[in-house]
Amino acid sequence: MAKRNVTYRVLNSFDERELSAEVWNKVLAKGTSDVIFMTWQWQRVWWKVFGRGNLSIIVAEQENETFAIAPLFSEYGMLYFVGSGGSDYLDFIGDIDEDVLGEMLRLASNEVEDFAGFQFYHIPKESKTNSLLVKAAQQQRWKIYDEGGWVCPRLELSTYPEEALAATRKKSLLRHESYFKRNGEFTIKHLQESEEIKAHLDDFFEQHINRWATTRFPSLFLDVKQKEFFNKLAEIADATGWMRFTAIISNNAPVAYHFGFNYKGNFFWYKPSFDIQHAKHSPGEVLLRQLLLQALEEGAHTFDFGLGEEVFKDRFATSKKVVKNWGLYKEVARKVLVISPHPDDESIGCGGTIRKHIVEGDTVEVIFLTSGEHGGLGKTMADNTVILREEESKKAASILELTTLNFWREPDGRFEVNNDNLQKLVDKILELEPSIIYVPHENEEHPDHKAAAQLVKEVLNLLPSSLQHKPNVLMYEVWTPIQKFQHVVDITPYVEVKRNAIAAYDSQCSMVKFHEAIIGLNRYRGEMHSWPGGDYAEIFKELEV
Repeated sequence: MAKRNVTYRVLNSFDERELSAEVWNKVLAKGTSDVIFMTWQWQRVWWKVFGRGNLSIIVAEQENETFAIAPLFSEYGMLYFVGSGGSDYLDFIGDIDEDVLGEMLRLASNEVEDFAGFQFYHIPKESKTNSLLVKAAQQQRWKIYDEGGWVCPRLELSTYPEEALAATRKKSLLRHESYFKRNGEFTIKHLQESEEIKAHLDDFFEQHINRWATTRFPSLFLDVKQKEFFNKLAEIADATGWMRFTAIISNNAPVAYHFGFNYKGNFFWYKPSFDIQHAKHSPGEVLLRQLLLQALEEGAHTFDFGLGEEVFKDRFATSKKVVKNWGLYKEVARKVLVISPHPDDESIGCGGTIRKHIVEGDTVEVIFLTSGEHGGLGKTMADNTVILREEESKKAASILELTTLNFWREPDGRFEVNNDNLQKLVDKILELEPSIIYVPHENEEHPDHKAAAQLVKEVLNLLPSSLQHKPNVLMYEVWTPIQKFQHVVDITPYVEVKRNAIAAYDSQCSMVKFHEAIIGLNRYRGEMHSWPGGDYAEIFKELEV
């Protein structure tokens, strides 16, 4: 239904008197996506802990009554949903139509200096927002990209009550629970009050850290902000009644924990953990059975397993919800220059970001400072290694859909920051006028990588004052992980392209499995650092001039 006489306001705080928790959640209840992650309480806590950049809450009103809300924040020219990162479902709030959404996005973009676009994560597929974003992008002449999505398995308790009960009687679940019951005192604690939950959180964090320490995916609770976030969620338990914390106790010791929610009958599997010392007795399955029983006892209509299509979820799910990710980008193509000391550094260090630039319509050129003639390790003559590695770089470029490569063919291992190389790079920058330059960071172990960083640093001081904008220099990691960084790029939609591009350097991957090791690092970055969401990420530090 079209809205007439609609007025809009832009708020910069969750504590504005005009937009109370009561008003916010009342509007939320009228929309198609009424979930805990979009409540005023969740959004406010998330922003207090993880908020970065500038907050812009766009409010639409008709006859002095709020009917739609767009909780957004901006950083580095991009706008995101508040809650992006740790929230399984997100959307615009309330009664949104084509005109309202278009105006909200226009107002939000006007709030951002050097506006570049929007990235919206985890919009339920059934939400009308998905089709409205396409129309809004057409109206505003923005490029729009379907950036994939996720499956969220669910067990429909009210629709399939017999299957729900049968799930709690699975032999494997009963067998594991029987083990703990036979071997001493066995207690289940379902907690909903703030102080009771908080009393267990430190043990929960420690157990979660230990549980994931032996895997490739370290616990999120190594990040103190995550601990703060869960503590603040516990603090609002009394006021909301939504939090559900479960402890499985065996012989006075916790063998499993779970921090989840029951919001309007949607019982949510959110953050489980178990004592790794009891792994062979599957305390996680004991935990799952007790949560299913608790959900049934509370009369929940759905047991929501959340993001991710893990095998264990499929054993219980009766349906699968799908969430979509969208990117909307301003129709201004950027020019990007990548400095790669050797063929393969570009794909290893920023292959996902390169692919993202190309998908978004940017112009990307790569300069290979050397051709890596020492990378043959005696398997072939140096001249043949040059030919081989340059051919591999062209194959990788084809996979990334890069079209312009520059080979300087400076000596491998002995790249020099001399006048000739400085002038060549100045000339290239004046020719291309890139807005971004990517180069390895200055603390890389390899001397050519260090020299590349120094080359760019010195070149910035040689650029003429007539150049309208000096490029922004972002430094990537190859051999030496970056310790402090300012930029995180979600490369989840492009991770397989990156993996294949690295694998194109067969001469190198046959010696060191870069295509596995670096993707592992990207997974770590995604889990530990990737806001506003995403399983795989590349990080960059800004050049200190």
